[in-house]
Amino acid sequence: MTLRFRCLLLLVAPAFAYAFVQAHRVIPASSDARPAHVTIKALRGGVVAAALPSVPALAATSLLPTCLGLWKTGYAVSYGYGGAMFAAGTLMLRCELNLLARAHALALCFYGLRLNLFLLYRELFLPVEVHQMKQRDASLSDRLKRLPVIVGCSFLYYCMAAPLRITALATWPVDHGGSSVAAAVALAFVGFAVAALGDVFKTVVKAKKGPGHLVTGGPFRWLRHPNYTGEIFGWSASAIAALLLAALQPSGSTFLRSFAPWILASLVGWAGIFGVLAGEATAGLEKKQRERYGGTPEYEAWVTSSWAGPMVSAPQSGARASED
Repeated sequence: MTLRFRCLLLLVAPAFAYAFVQAHRVIPASSDARPAHVTIKALRGGVVAAALPSVPALAATSLLPTCLGLWKTGYAVSYGYGGAMFAAGTLMLRCELNLLARAHALALCFYGLRLNLFLLYRELFLPVEVHQMKQRDASLSDRLKRLPVIVGCSFLYYCMAAPLRITALATWPVDHGGSSVAAAVALAFVGFAVAALGDVFKTVVKAKKGPGHLVTGGPFRWLRHPNYTGEIFGWSASAIAALLLAALQPSGSTFLRSFAPWILASLVGWAGIFGVLAGEATAGLEKKQRERYGGTPEYEAWVTSSWAGPMVSAPQSGARASED
């Protein structure tokens, strides 16, 4: 157990350290060579923001944690997922940001740190049948075959963190819609908190009553999959906050150069994670539970009085639908 913990830290710590070092590779605030999409804006109170992290630095925060998938395939979509979100938020917090942008970055830090601590607890203290992070022998060539998946996941995480760039670049209008953006950021925290509550509650109940127990109490009384539903609402609120803020900025060529690429990336990130959570996760787990518990009075009563959350057609199989 101790050895596994140390190995995990040895792999994660260098990835984060390198990403944090890259934060110093910022674009100069007073250089004519600065790309058009990076601007230094005056914030509330006349404070001038420091230059934001470069695009390569942002890419590193998504790629390096996801490379844990070379060790175990599942790490790319578990520790890599949480690590990329935590690193992206932490990297942005190293800059001088307005209150809204700082809160937005903290939301991603909270999600990533919470997820990885939860995953680490499950892997260290619960049976492998629960966390399903099984160690499989693999040659170097087998591990390299995972690179397309790792790169694809990294790109998704990069796009999911793109809304942070918009809230950092944009001027927060205190009036004329600024409160709606702040509300969206607050809802991101709420969504991520609901996801955390669902994970913890299910883990505690199954530890007491067995892995085959159908959890219908606590937040599961109203939401059949609060962990996935909370994530969907959290990431949706994160993207909405950025899109609302971008829409409140003055239009023109500067607007397009500054925000258009990040708006597109934000939409791609939202669509990608929505497809994973509403399809492979929620719909896949709905199908699995129906096959296992369907027809029992407890299950049928629970289904009629609870909401599955946003859902698309159930797939034949899915890595994130492995829990029951």
